[in-house]
Amino acid sequence: MKIRIAITILLLAYVAWSTIVLFAKEPGTMQSQPLNAEVERSGDDAATTALSENRDGSDGMTGSASSGDTQDVDQEIPERQIVVYYFYTTIRCSTCINIEKLTKQAVEEGFPYEVADRTIVFQALNTDDPENEHFLLDYNLYNKSVIVSDQNKGVVTRWKNLDSIWELESKESDFISYIQDGVKTYLNEAGE
Repeated sequence: MKIRIAITILLLAYVAWSTIVLFAKEPGTMQSQPLNAEVERSGDDAATTALSENRDGSDGMTGSASSGDTQDVDQEIPERQIVVYYFYTTIRCSTCINIEKLTKQAVEEGFPYEVADRTIVFQALNTDDPENEHFLLDYNLYNKSVIVSDQNKGVVTRWKNLDSIWELESKESDFISYIQDGVKTYLNEAGE
């Protein structure tokens, strides 16, 4: 009987310690805000500026993009640009990989001219990479996400988390329409 009590106490202590370590390790990453929150930000906001620059001072349009991203670093960034981000982590399941594939397909097939002139850009970024960790706080991320970011001269003016990706992932045509509609909304509103 004493062994059972000792084991119970040890297990409870382990669970308590694990919980403390989990929350102490990454403060602020467990946001209680809803994923579909749309945030309007002014160009003067320091947090907005942080969104458009990586920690090394480079703009968020180059560098850590996935190998499937075909951006030419030498091209000049347009004054207004819509960036469709897919944020993921190192450990990925088949659903996560499919979300990236469908998001890229939706952007490239839905907006071929805008992609060609870089008015619309797709980027897949790993938030486990140190240079991308700031996006977790910048966009209130706590899961793999698709973000549509409206940028003026490299400064984020507004953004939206397209949070229905998980429900639509298995319905390819609905998923693609959802992504394209989210991008069209920002494209048609011309950064108001």
